[in-house]
Amino acid sequence: DQENLQEALKEVVGWLSEAKQPVILAGVELSRYDLGERLIRFAEKADIPVATTLLSKSVVNERHPLFAGIYSGPSSQETTRKIIEESDCLLMFGVMLTDISLCFKPAKFKKRQVVSVSLDGLRIRNHTFTNIQFADFCNSLFKLEIAKKDLPIMPPAKEKVTFEPKPDTKITTSRMFLKINSILDKNMAIVADIGDSLFGAADLTVHHRNNFLSPAFYTSMGSAIPGALGVQTALPDVRPVVIVG
Repeated sequence: DQENLQEALKEVVGWLSEAKQPVILAGVELSRYDLGERLIRFAEKADIPVATTLLSKSVVNERHPLFAGIYSGPSSQETTRKIIEESDCLLMFGVMLTDISLCFKPAKFKKRQVVSVSLDGLRIRNHTFTNIQFADFCNSLFKLEIAKKDLPIMPPAKEKVTFEPKPDTKITTSRMFLKINSILDKNMAIVADIGDSLFGAADLTVHHRNNFLSPAFYTSMGSAIPGALGVQTALPDVRPVVIVG
């Protein structure tokens, strides 16, 4: 419905012009429609921070200066949590809010703070717009010019991690993930199973967008090894790093 689409775009652009702290929460559906690069170009025009959920980790390049971290409710890094929950205009593109996304807690943001567009529909504050396709809304909005905003305090930029062996000390989970982090490059993909594998892998720096795969629900347990076979079939030059257990 073109009339509904234009009305929705007008409302979002008007809200963005007034907002003091707009933030983008980028969801996994952006990856499925290959919209990650267009989203980043849109964010760059207005200097809007971009966070992701655990399910959508790496939908944007995590080394980008506008990357604001992984949002997972109260388990988020404090700077990331505040950027999302204190935003006066939270733009959620293709986000699936699961127990994992919110760390088993209720959402802290109110409907009147949120633009939510996904395959399930489009809601702007308390207004619902019907008959608008997810990709059509995103592509139309991402083409528009948005006035520059003042960036909030951002999480520290991710630096290259170094690892030094410590002889005669026990191997720990945190040291194992530190070691993995130190060897990652743009030719590696992380495939993590659910649970501790996923939560530990959340802090790994993925060097290329869409190179992190993990399930959303505990009922998907055991997906990492077949997922790695899928990565190797689709991208034979990419090395999967598989975290299971």
